[in-house]
Amino acid sequence: MTQNQVRNVLVTCGGGFQGLAILDGLRQIPGVRTVICDWNAENVGRFFSTAFRRSPPVADTEAYIEFVRALISTENIELVIPASDLDLEVLAASRASFEALNATVAVSDPALLAILMDKRATYRLAEAGLNVFDEVEVEPEALIKTDLIVKPVRGSGSKGHRVLRRGEVVEGLSTFRDSDKFLVQPYIEGAREYSVDFCVNVRGEVSPLAARERIRNFSGFSVLGQSASHQNDLLKEAGLFANFLACRGALGGFNLQFIDDGGRLRLIDVNARFGTSSSFSLLMGTNLQAWLLSGSGNPVCGHVKLIKYVAQACAPVEPCIASGVVFDLDDTLIDQKAWIWSKLKSLYEKFASVLPSRSQFLTAAYYIVEEGDKSLLIDTLIERLGLPLELREKLIEVYRAIVPEDIFVYPDVERVVIELSRRGFSLGLLSDNPAESQRQKLERLRATNDFISAFDAVVLADELGVRKPDARAFWAIASALKSPCDQLVMVGDNLLRDSIGAIEAGFAGAFLLKRQGAFFSFNRMIAKEIDEGDRTRWIDDLDQLLWHLPMPNRARRVRN
Repeated sequence: MTQNQVRNVLVTCGGGFQGLAILDGLRQIPGVRTVICDWNAENVGRFFSTAFRRSPPVADTEAYIEFVRALISTENIELVIPASDLDLEVLAASRASFEALNATVAVSDPALLAILMDKRATYRLAEAGLNVFDEVEVEPEALIKTDLIVKPVRGSGSKGHRVLRRGEVVEGLSTFRDSDKFLVQPYIEGAREYSVDFCVNVRGEVSPLAARERIRNFSGFSVLGQSASHQNDLLKEAGLFANFLACRGALGGFNLQFIDDGGRLRLIDVNARFGTSSSFSLLMGTNLQAWLLSGSGNPVCGHVKLIKYVAQACAPVEPCIASGVVFDLDDTLIDQKAWIWSKLKSLYEKFASVLPSRSQFLTAAYYIVEEGDKSLLIDTLIERLGLPLELREKLIEVYRAIVPEDIFVYPDVERVVIELSRRGFSLGLLSDNPAESQRQKLERLRATNDFISAFDAVVLADELGVRKPDARAFWAIASALKSPCDQLVMVGDNLLRDSIGAIEAGFAGAFLLKRQGAFFSFNRMIAKEIDEGDRTRWIDDLDQLLWHLPMPNRARRVRN
């Protein structure tokens, strides 16, 4: 099996904002295919995962566990990450049965989890090494002498919290203190609050700590904050407690919350799962989900302001009906500029003795890559740098022969290609850059990536003596796939060559993919005047392709 084998991760109860925070990290990991399950058929998370499966309600414990077990088997799941408190204890109680299926469930040992799900028990556990708030004794029907906050013993976020102000008389206040369901603590107005996100992997190793100050909260989660990587006291206390938990069976994502009580840090809450705002760690340079999967990752860096906001997306109501999908290669599956750049750096090393400084050479090359004609790259370099003309043939010969060790595949490629193959689509690859260069890329892909084997046919138009948008190129890939053109859709980065070319050749539809930093950037307003009837569907990433192509249907035509 190749080094970039697709890895399947299940996010349970993943349809809400908590699931999105986890998916944010997983979607950045190359080769990871995400499956979410949720009781609600209509949910947000399904649009940002590779696949969605509707689960029974968690309250039906036996059915829910059997559903997860079946999903692990059929989807080849290796890691299960819970997104909410709803099923933490249910999953923890069945960890052994999941492990028997070779799946790791990112939930702590049941005994430790039972403590962490109870704030009062958590304080007792933590007070040996950390400062925590004491509970406040209250007299029945007495005036409140200082501001207080009433919290449910179980639960996360601000749900169920109640602030009681000094001077109030609250009827029945004593019932809060007497009940095992609530605790009463001092409330400090305007105190500085901190959150620390981290995870513990199966080896008991603690990830880098992503610490941040909570500046503004809304409905229990942070919407404005700033990194607190410079807060050494906070990092020290959080690190000690994180390692303390790791030694007692902690596993998965965690969120610690502290309050600054006049220069004294106090622990106020522990969430034994990834929090809704844990995706802030990505902005601070570390991917906790990647760390949970591999045990390695980047350290937290920088001092930045953190902003969480609600974004919008538009999904089709009518799906695209097709039996096959044809992909372009450059700037669709792989980063063409990264490939060229690797070749240029190797070229410099081979000719360094007769070239100007490395910085001067690469700066000139980058200017041409971004603004010039890449087909005349070497000729333009010679002219710009004033190099002897006799170098031209040798530079071109060596440049063409260089095959970079690495090839940059976009993170969404492997999971989407594999998912389309699993759904039964026939898959084709159609490229029209010089065949020699494309053969190099394909060989490198075959050596380093598993997804390329999912393609049923590959056509290099250059070997046919044509280039897209020539219809013959599209007819050739349709013939190789043994499919009529009107059952195929095209996915590429060039509106004119890929999208309009495919539609004019008789393809049922086309998708224009907008890659950040790619060679082409089309203006959608102007494109509508060229692409009559707005026949092309525009997508921001390959994950969105799955919104349009739910399942193949070989008996119906694509409606675009």
